[in-house]
Amino acid sequence: MVRTWIGRINGSAMMRPPDLVRALLTSKDADERRSLLIPRSGDFYIAVVELLKEEADRERLRDPDAALEVAEVADEVAEFAAIPRCWALAAWARANVLIHRGDYAECLRLYREAARFFAAEGDEIELARLLSNQAFVLKNLARYEEGLRAAQKALAILKRHPTSTFLASTLNGLGILYRLLGRYEEALAAHTESERIYAALGEKARAARVILNKANVLRDLDRFTEAIHLLKRARAALSDRGWDLEVARADLNLGITYTRLGRYDEALAALDRAEKGFAALGNRMEVAVVELHRADLYADFNLYEELLRIPAPDWRLFKERQMQWHAARAALHKAHAWRRLGEVARATELLDEAQTIFSHIGDPIWARLVALERAALWCETGEWERALPLTVETATFLHDKGMPVRAAGASLLAAECHLALGHLEEAARRYREALGTARELDIPALLYRAYYGLGRVAQRRGHLRKSHTYLRRAVRTVERLRRRLRMEDFRIGFLEDKLRVYQDAVLLCLRLGYEKEAFSYVERAKSGALVDFGLEPRFPGDEALLARLDALRERLNWYLSRFREEGGEPYPNRETWQRISDIEREIARTWQELQRTAPLYTSPERPDLSTPRRVRADLHEGEVLLQYFVAGESICVFIVDRDGLRVCLSLPTSPSQVREAVDALDIIWRSVPNFDKGYVSTTLTELSRQMLGSLYEGLMRPLMPFLREAKHLLIAPDGPLFEVPFHALHDGEAYLLERYEVTYTPSAGVLRLCRESRRRRSAGKGRPIVVGYSGGGELSHIMDEIRAVSRALPEALILMGEEATLARLRELTGRSPLLHLATHALFRRDNPMFSALQLSGGEWLRVMDLYTLRLDGALVTLSGCETGRHRLRGGDLLGLSRGFLCAGASALVVSLWPVADISTALLMERFYARLVSGETASSALREAQLTLRRYEEERDGRRIRPYSHPFFWAPFCLLGAAEIRPV
Repeated sequence: MVRTWIGRINGSAMMRPPDLVRALLTSKDADERRSLLIPRSGDFYIAVVELLKEEADRERLRDPDAALEVAEVADEVAEFAAIPRCWALAAWARANVLIHRGDYAECLRLYREAARFFAAEGDEIELARLLSNQAFVLKNLARYEEGLRAAQKALAILKRHPTSTFLASTLNGLGILYRLLGRYEEALAAHTESERIYAALGEKARAARVILNKANVLRDLDRFTEAIHLLKRARAALSDRGWDLEVARADLNLGITYTRLGRYDEALAALDRAEKGFAALGNRMEVAVVELHRADLYADFNLYEELLRIPAPDWRLFKERQMQWHAARAALHKAHAWRRLGEVARATELLDEAQTIFSHIGDPIWARLVALERAALWCETGEWERALPLTVETATFLHDKGMPVRAAGASLLAAECHLALGHLEEAARRYREALGTARELDIPALLYRAYYGLGRVAQRRGHLRKSHTYLRRAVRTVERLRRRLRMEDFRIGFLEDKLRVYQDAVLLCLRLGYEKEAFSYVERAKSGALVDFGLEPRFPGDEALLARLDALRERLNWYLSRFREEGGEPYPNRETWQRISDIEREIARTWQELQRTAPLYTSPERPDLSTPRRVRADLHEGEVLLQYFVAGESICVFIVDRDGLRVCLSLPTSPSQVREAVDALDIIWRSVPNFDKGYVSTTLTELSRQMLGSLYEGLMRPLMPFLREAKHLLIAPDGPLFEVPFHALHDGEAYLLERYEVTYTPSAGVLRLCRESRRRRSAGKGRPIVVGYSGGGELSHIMDEIRAVSRALPEALILMGEEATLARLRELTGRSPLLHLATHALFRRDNPMFSALQLSGGEWLRVMDLYTLRLDGALVTLSGCETGRHRLRGGDLLGLSRGFLCAGASALVVSLWPVADISTALLMERFYARLVSGETASSALREAQLTLRRYEEERDGRRIRPYSHPFFWAPFCLLGAAEIRPV
């Protein structure tokens, strides 16, 4: 032992500084490193710490964690040597690493500690370098003026010495600060000089870092093409050098730039690369920065709830690290989301917070952008006169700063104010200015708004044909933008705030007598993403991503199965709910990644399914399509039969009146199970008929003169009409179902695709599949239902209990003409993609899982409660129905409200018996419902009809291809 210790001392005594550094960095632990440190001269240990600092600096751009370990070794050596210069160098090394981990307050302390030493020593070069580093940290702390003074002081020192990389680095930092202060010409000049010096010194990779910052200036000046060119060039150079941290930053800035341009798929891909790059380096702070800029995408696609679901800790990090600019941006994002969700008080509070921070740190650009968001809030509350001067001032300010795209956005808001106040000439002037900018720079998001505004101005002036031209251009621009989007939730959300363009185009066309064109706009506004999808199942092919999805789904199922209250609903505590929310976000992110590798939307042009001529060709004898459309507080309906578009009627009711009646019915439906059958058959039946009668008067009676030859109504609802049980509407004498077959469809285009899916199906292929899961016996009535269905379908393959799994469904569904699912259903209004059906073993069949099924034109029945519930976004339905249609189902039987156990079993047995006898799905369901309504039984010596109330016989409806005969 003594000999070993003496040997180490003798070996260490023979080492030169580079030798000791190598030995220290390859030692297994701190004890072994301490054994290598023996008394030496001060110069020796200063040289050792300098070498360790150089190694940490080399490593920090590739692997910050490894660099931090080197800096910790430097701390150990400095502590042993007890030499002030060693302490200063070690502090400098640690600060250089921590700056890449976002620990800015500690960085600043360490830099200032080191700077005091070098200032006392009179070492100007080292002092200037530390001042330059302080400027960078102060920039990240949003202390711009303080940072600028530090950078200028460093620059003054370095200019007294020969040109060096230190001078180039200081100029780069100075350029960043100039940009943040809105001094763009000075920023470009500083970056250009920095790049020139690095290039002259042969420092290509460092020059590439400067190019990143130069590109950011160009992006702020809306010079997007130049910015992208520089970012790609810099990224390639940094990648060649292996500087992964800077590569991730290049990707981040590409993502920001693509977002500004509306090139959303490229933006998302770049941001995902950046996030993965930062995460691989353990840089939590930069990952949060990526999420901050991803929120711009959520806002552009009207995904405000998704934006607000970003975990609070991600953005609290900015306040913890004193990153004021980022904290203010997070507050502004939330303010925008709450404004669009109608939460004025919350939005105002967050705007005040953002305004205070941006004003305090001296960022004039973002202070103005907060003001613009405040003006938008006032516009939404009708305070046009209050908003107008703010929008005009902001537009002028941004124009003077050389930011044409942002200035055009402010001008468009000013134009909206002028239009609302009746200042038509000034509104038109500002719309035309924005139009010029949008055309010149090819910014479709501005272009459609300018066209739409000019169309409304022309309409107010009575120039209807001119307005028609502008609105048609606005719609075309929106659809050009939409076709670029490959992510389903983006494609759906994108249209949410643009439906008003279609609505105004429809109303104008009707005023001009262009009814066929109006019908076409209605079709293009309804279920557009579903039509674009084509109802052909696509199985995303990246096996690694699919495996990750399966693993995440299993984790989610595990958490949900652990926390269930007696009623069977997931009811986790707060901590577990946060875990569930985090897993769901990771699933959604992985799902998006899958869509980029195997796009759900591949056709550059949507099929032409929107004209009355195409719709007429799809109709069968006796069928009439009723295409409803909601625009503001108006409801119109287009009536199309085999002779073409018969008429378009404006109805004597409003969406708010429909909503009121639907809400009243919902209360009745939920009350029925709580009362005895006598009260239900009298009082509740009368209340129901009153509500159903009022809906009939507003939505159906005006149509009756045009339906004399009709036998089968194909109803395409809109807005709140999707919740109207049309088949149960009452005309005072009979329910609508007693007079017609009634089938539903999201749109005529979806109906056509459902019928194509049915026609593609091979006849006589496979056995019906009946799936039942009773939740471990909690839902015992499901067993009765399965027995009833089995009696009607004796050839069916029954999957009960443990056999009711997703794996079995994936294995069997492609061969089956009919799928019946009797299980507990869960509708998630907050996140419809996670609506689900319960399977065995704690599994849930979620909407996104349905995309991996191949239903091949099958009829699907979902007999659980409220399986037909949905949420509307961007004109598309979100929920279980959508998922099954995307999986290839040609028709669905779904429920609109909670269903009763016994009546459901009776209804399903009769429905399938009629299917087996050769009836179509539409006819079979109608006859089964009417039979159930008339069903009699003897009670207390008299015959009664226990299921005559619509609650029992009318919850189910048919969606899709009514003519399907699956068995």
